[in-house]
Amino acid sequence: MEEIKMALNGKKMFEKLAKDGMEYPAKFKEIAEEIFGKIEKEQEKFLKNLKDERIKELNYLQKSGSMV
Repeated sequence: MEEIKMALNGKKMFEKLAKDGMEYPAKFKEIAEEIFGKIEKEQEKFLKNLKDERIKELNYLQKSGSMV
């Protein structure tokens, strides 16, 4: 009798894991897309700031006559 209960509980656990396993990849994908979206935005912001700083630096060098 105990073995039957364990088998039924095992089956229920397996079914739950299988169901969760099908849901989790979609959730992980959603989370990953959100994270990568944030990373891309930060990267774009960083590159824009880097470009702006480089332009400021070049303008300064031009004004000071240090540019060749």
